[in-house]
This record gives sequence, structure tokens and C-alpha cells, in this order.
Amino acid sequence: MKSTAQRQIGPGAWKALRRQRERAEGLSVSEKLEERVMERVAIASQHAEHARRGRVRIWRVAASTGLVALIGGLAVAAVVMSRGLVAERGEGCDTIATFRTMGEARGTDGGVVAFEGARLDSIMGVIGAYYGRRVCFREERMKGLRLHTKWNRREPLTVFIESMNELDGLRISDERDTLFVWKGGEE
Repeated sequence: MKSTAQRQIGPGAWKALRRQRERAEGLSVSEKLEERVMERVAIASQHAEHARRGRVRIWRVAASTGLVALIGGLAVAAVVMSRGLVAERGEGCDTIATFRTMGEARGTDGGVVAFEGARLDSIMGVIGAYYGRRVCFREERMKGLRLHTKWNRREPLTVFIESMNELDGLRISDERDTLFVWKGGEE
């Protein structure tokens, strides 16, 4: 068992300690020894500082790598989840394919764009942007209408509008800078 009581140093022990201190102060130390001791202390402190900096650097790199991995994982998860939600709603199935015509092969502008199962609002957005028109749907339910159609970019807008107006239940008009879309038979 250890005793928790402190031992008292007697007067003789104090005298011995004082004598040892006086002798140590009286000893002469060469300057070279003092310089070598100080040099070793400095080197040891530099090594300790370098080691500390190295550990800090390693932790910073590890933290940065972990943060990048976390952000990348969140981005991938967001994309995967959004695709799943879009697929559940039946959206995101628009397909727009561009086909080169003989005119394009010869270097002239133009081309045929095929919309396969594309929503009407997507189709009209592409057409409106190409001809510099805004698109206005008079009925919201018309936006979700899915169509298969082709559009020749070399032809004027009126040709596309006429071909679309041949469909039952769909009417498009071009007034000033806006394309108006509504259910056919209503004027």
C-alpha cells in the first residue's frame, strides 16, 4: 500500500541539496560543451516542429480528400435520386435527334430534327428559341402532350406551324414575337 502522507525532509537533507547546488554553480563548463548542448537542443526542437508540421499537413490532406469524396457522393446521389423521381413521374423521356441532310453534307446550314415521344412544351421551346419567339400555352394540359415529329430547320416557321395544325386537337399561331398553343377547335 502506498502512503499518501508526504515525507518531511529533514534539516540535514536541505544542507546536502544546498551544497550540491553550490558545487554545480562553481563548476566551469567549456564553451564548446555549452554550444554543443544548445545545438542539440535546437536540432531536437526543429525535428519536433517538422514532425508536427508533417502531421498537420497529413491531416489537412486527409480532411480535404474526405470532403471532396463526400461532396462527390452527394452529387452522385442527387443525380441518381432525381433520375428516379423523373422516371417515376414519366418525365425525362424526351428524345431529340439531329440527322444530317444532303444539304448539310455539302456545307450549307440546315438539318432535320426528329422529336420522338417529346413533350409539346419541349418541342415548342426548341422551335421558339430557334426562331426567336416566346411560347404561350393557353391550356396547361397541352404542355404534357407527347408527339413524334420532324422539323426541318431550313424551312420557315410557317411550314412547321401548318404541319402541326394538321393534327387533331392542336392549334398553333404565330403572333408578333409569340407562338400561342391551344387545344384544336377553339379559337
